[in-house]
Amino acid sequence: MIVVSRRFRRKPALRLSATFLACLLLLPAVSGGASPRDAPPDPGYPPAIEELSISSGGAMMRRQLQSASVDEMDTRSFGPALRGKSVFMVVGEEDTVTTPEEMFKPVVAAYERVEGLDLEHHIIPGDHSFSWSRLLLTRLVLDWLERDCRRLPD
Repeated sequence: MIVVSRRFRRKPALRLSATFLACLLLLPAVSGGASPRDAPPDPGYPPAIEELSISSGGAMMRRQLQSASVDEMDTRSFGPALRGKSVFMVVGEEDTVTTPEEMFKPVVAAYERVEGLDLEHHIIPGDHSFSWSRLLLTRLVLDWLERDCRRLPD
């Protein structure tokens, strides 16, 4: 199993997981469905990414995002590389960084159309950090791990 967080936003990380792993946990920081095509014309990325400019780490990430191609950043297109895998996605219903409507549901919809991809997804109470729902988040992840990820490799 691999846990993908904001440090592994690019497609090669998902390609690697698709090759070697049976399970993939996508945390909110990676579950962005809005692509630069859907964003306002300037600067070309979703408003949530604009908020990254307020910190030095955010500034570095912003530079990386601006140099990435649209196709590399659009997680809706990653599904085919995940065929045969169990994918768990979760977002907080009050998340204002990776919003359920703009950045989670489009990815879920795209992955549901991929034959052979075993998808479990949840929108649970909480913000971006799951501040008041971490126990629920932990139970959901543990249930998924026990059910889908304890199998021995072929």
